[in-house]
Amino acid sequence: MKKILQVSTLIVFIAAILISLLDLFGVLPIITNSIPYITLILLSALGAYLITEKSTKIDSIENKVDLGFKELLRHHNIPQIQSFSSLVDFYSYIVSSFKDVKSIHDVSWSNPQKFNNQELTKQEEKAYERFKSYKERILKKGEIIYNEIFTFPYESRVKRAINLVNSNYKCYNAVYYPTKSDLVPRMSFVILEFKEHKELLTFFYKNNSEIEEKRLLVKSDEIIELFQDYYDNAFNGGVPLKLGEKIYNKNVKKAESIF
Repeated sequence: MKKILQVSTLIVFIAAILISLLDLFGVLPIITNSIPYITLILLSALGAYLITEKSTKIDSIENKVDLGFKELLRHHNIPQIQSFSSLVDFYSYIVSSFKDVKSIHDVSWSNPQKFNNQELTKQEEKAYERFKSYKERILKKGEIIYNEIFTFPYESRVKRAINLVNSNYKCYNAVYYPTKSDLVPRMSFVILEFKEHKELLTFFYKNNSEIEEKRLLVKSDEIIELFQDYYDNAFNGGVPLKLGEKIYNKNVKKAESIF
């Protein structure tokens, strides 16, 4: 785009000089009365280019300042916290991160089909289904390590876990905890590991609470290290369903028999 603008400006500049010279030597008697209008058009085009060029430079400077500020926060390990106003925004952020992430550590302790004893809205359901669709898409590619911890508060969640395990995606690993109880609130979270940093997305499904539910994006090495340590311990203590290329068929059958 910048190249096109530069070429266009050069053409306008040359055209302005040619018209001025031809008018000076009386070579353009037919359009003499139109020379002021042509000049105005050419000057307007030049002005438009200069405005566009300045605007592009300002946008570039703003982007560099924003990146520099984020790098400064990261360098000094100052926590960056972003709140998502809806479940739709939460899942949309995860999906948008799939293209750049190296590995994912996922733990969902509760029932994603209900929030505060209410069914998901159509938009939330659509966002969740889109997340599952993109998740399976990246699993098929086999380029991202995906570790997942399951509990089975309802039967369809068992079926989903078994389907993922039996698909035998090479970079997918899964364990579970053999409990149907959902009495103790459990915080769910996802750790996204990128090339040079990690991000934490966390939330929990409340059963009976008037406090507004929080869904947060956290960028802080120390905080994420704590969650990563908790996750690693939880993952290592779970009943394995699939690790690497090995499917634990006996454990799969036990999971299937929960319901």
